[in-house]
Amino acid sequence: MSGVAEIPQRSGHTFRATMSRPAQLRPAVWLPGIAYCLWLDRLVLGTVGYASAAHELEAVAFLISQTLLLFLPVILVDGLLAVGALRSWRMIFVAGVYLFLGALYIDALLYKLMALHLWRGLGILLEGGLSHLGRNWADTGVCASAVPGWLGWGGAVCSFILLFALVSAKACFGRALRVPLGRLLLVGGYLLLVCQILSTGDDTQWILTLGELRAALPIYLGASVPVPGRKYKVPPLKALQDFSAVPARATAGTGGPAPRPDIFVFVLESIRGDFITPEITPSLAAFSAECLHFPDTLASGNASHISWYSLLTANYGLRFGAAKRAPRRPGSVPLALLKRAGYKINVLCSSTLDYHEIDKLAFGEKLELCDSMFDAQKQRGGDAPERDLAVNQALLRALQQPSGARLFLVFYHSTHHDYDWPANDPAPFIPYARTWNYGDFNIGKNQLRLIMNRYRNALYFQDRLVQNVFSALKSNGEYSRAIIVVTGDHGEEFLEHGKLLHASNLFRPQTHVPFLFRLSADLAASHSPPPKLPLASHVDLLPTLLDCLGIQASNSFDGQSLLHKSFNQVVITAENADFDPVRFCIQSSRYKAFFEYEDPSRPTAEQHTLYLKSVTDTQDGPVTCGTYSAAGRELLDANFQAAFESLYPGATLGGTK
Repeated sequence: MSGVAEIPQRSGHTFRATMSRPAQLRPAVWLPGIAYCLWLDRLVLGTVGYASAAHELEAVAFLISQTLLLFLPVILVDGLLAVGALRSWRMIFVAGVYLFLGALYIDALLYKLMALHLWRGLGILLEGGLSHLGRNWADTGVCASAVPGWLGWGGAVCSFILLFALVSAKACFGRALRVPLGRLLLVGGYLLLVCQILSTGDDTQWILTLGELRAALPIYLGASVPVPGRKYKVPPLKALQDFSAVPARATAGTGGPAPRPDIFVFVLESIRGDFITPEITPSLAAFSAECLHFPDTLASGNASHISWYSLLTANYGLRFGAAKRAPRRPGSVPLALLKRAGYKINVLCSSTLDYHEIDKLAFGEKLELCDSMFDAQKQRGGDAPERDLAVNQALLRALQQPSGARLFLVFYHSTHHDYDWPANDPAPFIPYARTWNYGDFNIGKNQLRLIMNRYRNALYFQDRLVQNVFSALKSNGEYSRAIIVVTGDHGEEFLEHGKLLHASNLFRPQTHVPFLFRLSADLAASHSPPPKLPLASHVDLLPTLLDCLGIQASNSFDGQSLLHKSFNQVVITAENADFDPVRFCIQSSRYKAFFEYEDPSRPTAEQHTLYLKSVTDTQDGPVTCGTYSAAGRELLDANFQAAFESLYPGATLGGTK
C-alpha cells in the first residue's frame, strides 16, 4: 500500500520541481524587439476608429498584451537554445526572429493601404507564377519611382536588424536572468486572460472594434471568440444563366425597330463623386446638368477589378471568385446581347484590362465579344498621362468613321495614385505635393492638403480629356445622337476613416462615384424616366442601356434597368485580397448594412453563414437601433430585404415572412 501511495507524491514532486526549474532568459536581446513591436502597435492602433476614449485605452491594453504574449514563447525558446548542444542554433534563431519582425512593418504598411497581410499580398504578386511578377506588380499601382527607395531602405533595415541580432546574441551569450518556469507560465496565463476579457462583453461597438484590431494583426494570440454580429444561415448565391442559356427572342424590341445610337462609357480611375465640382471638373459639372438625376451613386466595389467586373457583366462583385474559377468563360451576357443586336464593341484602355483576367471574364476566353481593343499600356507604354492621351487620340480617330451601333468603353488612369498630369498642362490647384509617400503613416494636415491638391489637378486633366471628346462629338453632330455615360470605378479616401487610397473599407469615400447618364435626344423624347429615380450602381449600367435600346433579357444578371428598378437598394462589395470578396454592404436611401461571411479563406459559393456586422446611415454615422429589437427588424426589412433576397432567394433578413 505504501508503494501505491508514493506514486502521486512523486508525480506532484516532479511537477513542482519542473515548475521551479529556472529558465535562462536573456531579455537584453529582446528588449529592442519588444520596443519595435510596441511602435508597430501604434501603427495598428491608427487603422481603426474608436467610438470613445475608453475604447482606445482598451485597444492599447489589448495590443500591449498581444506583444508581450508574442515574446513569451520567443524568450522561452531562446533560453532552451542557450544550453547544451543547441547553443549553435541560437544565433540563427535570434536572426530569424528579428528578420521576421522587420517584415512586420511591411505587413502593417500593406494592411494600412489595402487591408492585406503580407502573405496574401505575396500570393497576389506571384499569381500565375514568377513570369507574371512584373505585370502583377505593375497592376498594384505602386509608383515605379518609389520602388528603388523602398528596396534600398528595406535592405538597409533588414541588414541592420540581422547584424544587431547576431551581435546581441553573442554579447549576451553568457548573461542570463534566471526565472522559475512556473512564474513565466503564470505571466502568460495572465496575458491570455487579459486578451480574453477584452474579447468579451456586451458593448457591441467595442466588440466590432476589437474584431478590426484582430484582423489588422498578422498574428493573433488568444482564445477564439464568436464573430460579432447577427448570424444568418443563407443558401448559396443565386445561380445565373450564361449567354448560351438566353433565348434569341430576348433581344426582341418592343414596338418597331430599336434605335442604335453610338454609346460612350467613360470610366475614370479613383474618382469620388463629391469631387465633381465646377472648380475641379468644370466640363463634367456642366455635363451633369444634362444627365438623369439619380439621388445617389455607388460603385459596385472598392477596387478596380471588382468594379470592372460588375460594370462589364452587370453582376455583383461577390460572384467574381466563382466566375474566375469557372471552367468556361463565355463573357458578359449584356455585352453579348448588344453584339447580337448589331453593336460593335470597342475598348480603349490606359491600364490593361487583363488584370485578374477581367478581359476574358467580360469579353470571353478569346475576347470574341470585343471587336477592337486599344491597350495603351501594352501598345504604347509610357506614364499614365501619356497613355490617357494616346487613348483619346485613338478615340478621336475612331470618331471619324461612320457612326451608329458602336459601343466605346473608355478607361482612363491618370487619377490613380500618384495622381498625374502632363508636365506642360496647367495645375490650377497649388501648392500641391511634388511627390508623396502613400506608405507614410504620419501625414499631417498640411501634407494631406497638398496631396489632395495633386489629386484635384489630375482630375482637372481627366476632365479636359473628356471635354475634348465632347467637343469632337459636337463638331460632327454626333453629340445629341449619342448615349454618354461617365462614372468612376471606385472612390478614394484621404484619412476620413483612417485610410488612404482605396481597397481597404466600404465607407463612402471609397465607394461614392459619379454616375452621369445622358440619353440621346431621340431616346430622351421616347423614354420618360420615373418621377423618382432609384440609387444607381455599376451593375445597373448595362441593363439600363439594354432597356433604352429595347433589348430584353430577364434573370440573366444581377443588375436592373434604372428606369424600371424594382427596389431602391444597391450592393457594394469589398476587395478581400483573393478571388472571393467576403465583405459587402447593402445601401438603401437611408441606411447601410455591413455583412461578412464566416470564413474569409473559403469561396463564397461554399459558405452558408453570414454575419450582419453593423448598420449605419448613408454617411457612415452610427445608428442606435438594435438589430434584435422589433424596431431593428423593421428597419432591416424595410431597407435591405429586397437586395438581400436578390442575392439569397427566400432568405429573411429582418423578421419572418
